[in-house]
Amino acid sequence: MKSKGMPLTSPIKDHFSRLNNIAVLYIGCTVLFTVAALFFLVAQLHEKEESYLKDATQQQKFQLRALLYSMEHVADAIFQNGIDKEEILSVFAEAHDAPVEEQGRIRELLYEKLTPAYAKMREQGVRQLHFHLPTNISFLRFHRPDKFGDSLQGVRHSIDLVNRTHQPVKGFEEGRVFPGFRNVYPLNYQGKFIGTVEVSFSFLALRNLAVDLFPGIYTLILNQDIIAEAVWQDEQFSYAPCLISNAHVKYKDILLHIREELPKLNIVSFETLQQININLIAKVEKRLEAQEEFSISYRLPKENKLLLLTFLPLKNIAGKQVAYFISFRGDTYLYSYFKRFKRMSTLIVAAGIFLLLVGYLFLHQAVKRRKYMNLATTDSLTGLANRLHFDLVADRMLKEAKRKNGVFSLAILDIDDFKPVNDTFGHDAGDKVLRDVALLLQRCLREQDFVARWGGEEFVVLLPETYGEDACVACEKMRLSIEEAVIQTKDSTVKITCSFGVSEFTPPLTAHDLVKKADIALYRAKESGKNCVVRN
Repeated sequence: MKSKGMPLTSPIKDHFSRLNNIAVLYIGCTVLFTVAALFFLVAQLHEKEESYLKDATQQQKFQLRALLYSMEHVADAIFQNGIDKEEILSVFAEAHDAPVEEQGRIRELLYEKLTPAYAKMREQGVRQLHFHLPTNISFLRFHRPDKFGDSLQGVRHSIDLVNRTHQPVKGFEEGRVFPGFRNVYPLNYQGKFIGTVEVSFSFLALRNLAVDLFPGIYTLILNQDIIAEAVWQDEQFSYAPCLISNAHVKYKDILLHIREELPKLNIVSFETLQQININLIAKVEKRLEAQEEFSISYRLPKENKLLLLTFLPLKNIAGKQVAYFISFRGDTYLYSYFKRFKRMSTLIVAAGIFLLLVGYLFLHQAVKRRKYMNLATTDSLTGLANRLHFDLVADRMLKEAKRKNGVFSLAILDIDDFKPVNDTFGHDAGDKVLRDVALLLQRCLREQDFVARWGGEEFVVLLPETYGEDACVACEKMRLSIEEAVIQTKDSTVKITCSFGVSEFTPPLTAHDLVKKADIALYRAKESGKNCVVRN
């Protein structure tokens, strides 16, 4: 609707403006509520997941410590009951100062005496039984008896440390062949330090014990630079690139054991496990470089499973971080929490969509009502308010004037000699004249004024807070604007004039009285020669 002042004075527009504001507010609140609810739900999920993953990391650390503590006690028992004995120490005591040939005899004797015991040690998970001379020279490796005489100075910090302190040392450490959990003990015979012995467990022993006690997938990845430096060149074939980190390698034997036991564990397939490692490299590699300890969750929607992956850094005896202990475990608690989150988020989104749909339907109906109301209250030719709409606005203005003891004026104008325009130029030209007059009137009026088509070639104008004299001035402005205008029709140009009748509201006049007074004034204007403004 193009009438001036309509947003302030039209009861119809006020009504639909309120409806629009309510609809916009409703939709905005619905969207805000939905987004806020989802944000809160996601924040709760992240907080819950983060807390749970921290607890999972701590739990895995405690389990790892328990496993290491158990193996250390086994090593202590092996040392005390099988090695730290007269019959063993007396033989090894001669090795340090013996010539090479004699050392060979001592080595064979020592190997013969401890081979049965070493076989039992292997059943308990021991991988290495290794004797060293006080000069850090390897004397006898039971797992590789043909490899001896090499210096471990600077390679095996644990042996260096025991040689200096004559105290047992325990911990993880790389080696010439493979890394392990070392237990290195000083050997003393008749009050003299004669060398060291190592009882070590491989990671396979640790993971086998872990699988039995805490079912899961356990692996170890090692810093590739450390392995390249420590391990003999001809032993490095035992290591392969790691899928989850470009900076680490893995021991091939571990991979074979994992492949064999996966069907029994029923956690994931070997192919899925490899794909998980590939998928996670971008997510974990920076954290591995930062030497963090952490846990992450990995969902397998197709399998309806969730895995917990825990990464625990392992430092060697020298205090340098050289490896990561990694576990893959199925988790039902966090998985059920994710399922609840999915249900809740789906419910919130569905509720939001439903509320938005209700708001849309409400707004759609309001728009339709507004459209129909506009059709009912708007003149289709000029776009101005029609007589019905004028009656509503005039009634409101009259009530406000009476309540506030205010004033307003009304003007009726009629196009002079309009019938000849139609007869001469045609009805299309007449319609063009009516539309152009409507536009000229709107341009001359203030924002708060209201103009409507009264009927035929007549228009009516409401001028709020305007006395009769001022209304005449305003009408004179409109009259001159119309008189000076040149209306371009399809085939020619048309010049027209208008006559105005003005009335001022004074109590106790009604709207009907006000219109009647203005109509009388218009009649006088016509009688006075047209193209003029007359006030009644």
